[in-house]
Amino acid sequence: PDASQADMPFDHYIPEGMLTAAEKIQAISKQENVHAVGHCAGSTMLRMAAAHAESNQHTTIATLSFLTTLFGFSDPGRAGK
Repeated sequence: PDASQADMPFDHYIPEGMLTAAEKIQAISKQENVHAVGHCAGSTMLRMAAAHAESNQHTTIATLSFLTTLFGFSDPGRAGK
C-alpha cells in the first residue's frame, strides 16, 4: 500500500487490495487460478479474502496455504473472542 490507501476502510482492502492483487498475478502469469500463501496476520486476511471471494463467485484463488495463523487452534486466545 501507499499513502493513497492510508484511509481505505478494511472492508474495501480485501476486494480492492488482496483480490485485485490476485487478479494481477493471474494476468501476469497467464494462469487460470492463483495458489495463495499467507503468513501470520496475512493468513487471517487471506482467509477473509477467500471467504469474500467465494461468497461473490470470485474464482481467482484456487488453494490456500497458511504458514502460521491465528485461527484453527483449540485455544485461539484473544483472536477467538
